[in-house]
Amino acid sequence: MASILEVSPPAIDAVSVAEAIAFLRQPVTTPDSGLIQSIWIPAARRYVERMTGLTLAKRNFVQYEERFPTTIWPFYFDQARAPVINRRDQRVRLLRCPVAAVQKLVYVGADGKLHGMLPGQDFVVDYARRPGHITPLAGQNWPALLLGQFWPELFFPTEFWAPAINGLNRVQIFFTAGFTALSTDTEDIKLGAQWQPYAIYPQYSYVVDAAGNLQVQMTLVPGGAGPDALSGSDAPTFAAIGQSVADGMCVWFNAGPAGISSALDGEGNVDSDTPLAPPAYQTGHVYAAPSIVLDGNGNLEFTQAGLTSGGSAPTWATAVGATTSDNGGTWINLDRPLDPGLEPPDQLVEYQGGTGIPEDLKIAILLTVSHLYYNREPVVEGREGKVADVPHSVSQICSNYRVWDFGEGYQD
Repeated sequence: MASILEVSPPAIDAVSVAEAIAFLRQPVTTPDSGLIQSIWIPAARRYVERMTGLTLAKRNFVQYEERFPTTIWPFYFDQARAPVINRRDQRVRLLRCPVAAVQKLVYVGADGKLHGMLPGQDFVVDYARRPGHITPLAGQNWPALLLGQFWPELFFPTEFWAPAINGLNRVQIFFTAGFTALSTDTEDIKLGAQWQPYAIYPQYSYVVDAAGNLQVQMTLVPGGAGPDALSGSDAPTFAAIGQSVADGMCVWFNAGPAGISSALDGEGNVDSDTPLAPPAYQTGHVYAAPSIVLDGNGNLEFTQAGLTSGGSAPTWATAVGATTSDNGGTWINLDRPLDPGLEPPDQLVEYQGGTGIPEDLKIAILLTVSHLYYNREPVVEGREGKVADVPHSVSQICSNYRVWDFGEGYQD
């Protein structure tokens, strides 16, 4: 069973507060403008979204799947007596539409590690369909998952299949859905201290490996979108302390223990509930190459070549990547300590859509805003005491756009 999480609110709503105020024939200086923007517009937009099954304001989502879909027809075999896969049933339906962009797919492989897949490179996206779907590339299948890939065990041709044990949330799909209102900007999500596939790592960002060592990303990519580097599809084998390893466009330098070795579980994994706790900076101390300390501002400081600290604490630079001189040596600011557990990764922009929200759906939202604005209490009509509903025209407009796979009353 699939589930979905909305990871960011829309940067721009489906209709602006100026449009709503003009539609309501209220003065621009109306004291209700704040409530119209924060309550009535989002409420009306979500009401129309439930009626149509559409995502009207563009925002980011993460969809969780227990497994990849794979359907086997046990009565249909090819010449090699192998069961034939119905590729139509390998589609993964995205639970919000229209799909504007699919950034990546992350799954837990049969080896128990995180792996990444990119649209167009590892799978294809059907943006025209509502709801949208993703499927493996032609001639390929979804990869095997950890303890529970959906695959039958066929003892006789007439015996039905039985699914293996399934886990939860072994597949995560990061995507953007919604119409383009006034902008196509999306919000970024900060990365935690656990390595992620196909993630943007600026110079001097860091991750914590399974041994509790802090791995610093050393690559500076000039020009383009900025000094950022993209990690590879699979987790690298991190090098020993003081050594480096390449990972896609990244180069990870092992800066040594991050001060959380006591927080490792029995399998060497980092306890996600324990924050980084490196030692505090000391004056007159010999720091080996490499070393990590916590400065007076609460930021991590890293020295690659080692140094002997001075008799008093230096004035620490506060910008990430900025250097601080200390008795002839140099510290590099690595920013605040991050939770060593897994956080949603930064969104990678791929396959941006450019569709605008239909004008009549804007009217449906404005009509709903008007109804909610002017009818703040139930309105009794007629002798039967019927409570007023939304304008009938809203239902008529929305019915023309209804996505029948989901919407009002839909349950996955």
